[in-house]
Amino acid sequence: MNGKRIVFRLILAVFVVGAIPFVLIRPLKQTGEPLERQPRIVRQDPANYHEYHPDVGEIILPAMVGGPAAPLERKPDEWEWTGPEACAECHAKHWDSARKTPHFVTSHSASRDTVLGSFSADRNKISTGEEKIGFSMEREGERLYQTVTWKDDSIFRAAFDVVIGSGKNIGQSYAFWTNHALIQLPVSFHTPSGRWIISPGFKKGTAVFTRPILNGCLDCHVTAWDPLDGDPLSFGYRSRAIIHGVTCEKCHGAGRQHVDYHRANPGTEKGRHILAPGELTPGQSNELCAKCHGRTKDLDVKTGVHTNNQLQRLKMSECFKQSSGLRCTDCHNPHRFERGNHILAASRCQSCHELKDCKAVVPGKHQYFAERCSLCHMKREALADVNIYITNNVIIPEAFDHFIRVLGPADQKGSKK
Repeated sequence: MNGKRIVFRLILAVFVVGAIPFVLIRPLKQTGEPLERQPRIVRQDPANYHEYHPDVGEIILPAMVGGPAAPLERKPDEWEWTGPEACAECHAKHWDSARKTPHFVTSHSASRDTVLGSFSADRNKISTGEEKIGFSMEREGERLYQTVTWKDDSIFRAAFDVVIGSGKNIGQSYAFWTNHALIQLPVSFHTPSGRWIISPGFKKGTAVFTRPILNGCLDCHVTAWDPLDGDPLSFGYRSRAIIHGVTCEKCHGAGRQHVDYHRANPGTEKGRHILAPGELTPGQSNELCAKCHGRTKDLDVKTGVHTNNQLQRLKMSECFKQSSGLRCTDCHNPHRFERGNHILAASRCQSCHELKDCKAVVPGKHQYFAERCSLCHMKREALADVNIYITNNVIIPEAFDHFIRVLGPADQKGSKK
């Protein structure tokens, strides 16, 4: 009898010990529901985001990033940046107009005022395309959260910490802090439809909270930040101090020395210790814009938010080749919000081109087209790198191709009026 008990206990021990790894990986809820009815949760280090491709139905949550959370601020005397409010002390007119531009608001700290989407109960939910997994946008006091749900049960939530995108044309995406990393949230906002959407680049049917915001991303969405290193593919931050938006110092250079000098020498009119883009050559001025609008060297790449080939495409245009030094700022005033003002844009074309040159336009339509040069000379193209999913539809935003030429009839969108 004792021998049989020993054998039984050995068998039981082998069974229990052998089951431990399985239990640790795929735990049952206390409700006792079978495994196939449980959410498939994977913990992932954001550093491995691009190495793992989630299956439909998986929820990917961030593994703990080592070390304490990055401090919220950087001591002013340790940082060469001031922020645009310091510029407003002497340049109030430029500051007041520039802060209304999409550049200035292409990122923010997240708040009720800066996040555009609705948090009301009838508009704050979105499906992933997998019937059991969804998202809910929630308010708790002054804090905003994205919550992933499994059959309406809350599984995980992350705060709206940073807004990326001005929201004036396409929309906004969002990010949250986890220790020293900044992670993109899986739900974005689409301005034309006024709806929450799955963030572009995220797989339908999944909930992924491990996509890192890289240095290279912030390079064109913020003025200054505090990275651990200069690698554009890194995503660690020394502090959470960010000067949001593409503001004064992005084009004029870090302003700490300039501001300190002129506060101490208020009678000095000539700007010291600062870059004046207007004093640059056309090539130097354009290269300043090209840091974000001309980074791609492939001229054949289609227009996109992140292909950044506007300057390269512009250089293919005859008006650029035949000019004595065409600057980006000849057509774009970086200190003013002018998007959609086609009459103003046309007037700038006609500072070089005469109205009588438009011989193909019938007399009755002459004035209409004289105020809309882009209809016949700048093709509107679907963005190559942004697909927006709304329910079962795919929306691809459009932007102007900066290769200026005489378009064929098929490319003259809106010209047959």
